[in-house]
Amino acid sequence: MQREHRLEGQLAPCPSCDRQPRAVNTLGRDLWHLECAPCELRTTKRATLQEAVEAWESLPRAVAV
Repeated sequence: MQREHRLEGQLAPCPSCDRQPRAVNTLGRDLWHLECAPCELRTTKRATLQEAVEAWESLPRAVAV
């Protein structure tokens, strides 16, 4: 079972669709990942919410020229 959490502040937008991610906690295992609902891009499961945020922020992004 999973529970969604709203994140405070702004994170880097989704590299695929430019929307904000949501945090998801896997209950019973206390694992976290961030995902973009419209395009289903997500991080791997991490031990803490902070680690999941860091993984999201490190996703490759296109550079505007």
